[in-house]
Amino acid sequence: MEIRFAALRNFPGHALAFSRTTRARRIFWWIFGIVAAIGVLGALVAPPIARFKLEQELTKVLHRKVTIETIRINPYTLSATVRGLRISERDGDAAALAVEEIYADVSSASFYRFAPVLSALRVTRPQTQVVRIGAEIGVRAAKADGIGLRQSQ
Repeated sequence: MEIRFAALRNFPGHALAFSRTTRARRIFWWIFGIVAAIGVLGALVAPPIARFKLEQELTKVLHRKVTIETIRINPYTLSATVRGLRISERDGDAAALAVEEIYADVSSASFYRFAPVLSALRVTRPQTQVVRIGAEIGVRAAKADGIGLRQSQ
């Protein structure tokens, strides 16, 4: 038992000696480069690609024009913000649904559950269009197969 603790007593000296080697410097710069690359790719490269793909796929699925002003992604805090989401009516430019901001904070539990786990979701200033068709009042819902009418309660 004394031999194991004796080796630990000189640990700071070994760590200091290792930190001065070229191998330690190389490991440090690799870790620094990977963390910096994740930041650059996640914050600068991913948002325009995500915005383009979201607009394209949502337009295809909803059969309505979908526009997004900006998307911000923070890969270090695992959060994303979508600003200026607008889903237009099928027959015109009027907004069927408009949201000023959607903020999603993804939990780190997503890594070991292999599924998205949200710790926070905030929707700021949602707006929808209420229409009157005959004697019925309802909210137009965006469906893939057509416009539905839901009775208001």
